[in-house]
Amino acid sequence: MVLMSHDALDIANFRQPKTSNVASDLNNLLFGELSQLPIDVQIMPIARLNLRLKATPNGCAISRVKTTARLKENVFSLPMSLYMGLRLYFLPSTQMNANLSDDKNRLKSLKTMFDTYPTRVLGTNRGRSYGEKLDHQMALLDRSNLVERGGKNSEVSASKMLLRKRVDYLIEFPVFIKLMMDAEPSKPTLASWGIADSTAYIIGHIACAKTDTGKAFIRQIDEALMRMYQTPAFYQAHIRYLDASDIPQFNQYFEQVFKVKVKD
Repeated sequence: MVLMSHDALDIANFRQPKTSNVASDLNNLLFGELSQLPIDVQIMPIARLNLRLKATPNGCAISRVKTTARLKENVFSLPMSLYMGLRLYFLPSTQMNANLSDDKNRLKSLKTMFDTYPTRVLGTNRGRSYGEKLDHQMALLDRSNLVERGGKNSEVSASKMLLRKRVDYLIEFPVFIKLMMDAEPSKPTLASWGIADSTAYIIGHIACAKTDTGKAFIRQIDEALMRMYQTPAFYQAHIRYLDASDIPQFNQYFEQVFKVKVKD
């Protein structure tokens, strides 16, 4: 099987004893369960990955968000990864009108924010889905308010653009931002808001071409995932990168998605 990803860490950490992020930990757990299968891992930008996934009968992609459009062309595994919901990140010095947020400190609307600050810019990743609700919100924005990053590790590039004030906002997972900020020598901090019209958590899947080969591979993945859900390693792979304050809420989502009880 050809396993495609846009994140260079997925190939650097593939079947290695030490990893550095949730996706790599989970990939290694999964493909440890499927160690007998030949896997060719390839790294490419998201936009090219989307095209290759359509054209490769034995192709699959890591950490895919399931959307209505993608379901027409791909077959998806059971849930593999779970992330606390996307947040809007900005530098602490960025002025934000309090009327833009609700009583839960969540951004009410991307459109309203850019109507208030029309010259500001949101950094995005070309070809990435942020979930159907946020994808719809972004489609309503003026193109001048968006800067797309392509290529490998586009999320890393976008986060560096925010720190260097080349964009004003970033929408990202808390676990990724923590990883990136911890890796910066100056240990910077970012301010963030939740986003009202967004899901509380995002689920990642393996997605394969909708072919007999892809469907057969997904069946093997699902069997392996069902075994993994019962292991402490699967849970630890998720929480080891979270802030301690996020874990109680994450545990509720974990039990809901994977149908297993978190052990005290």
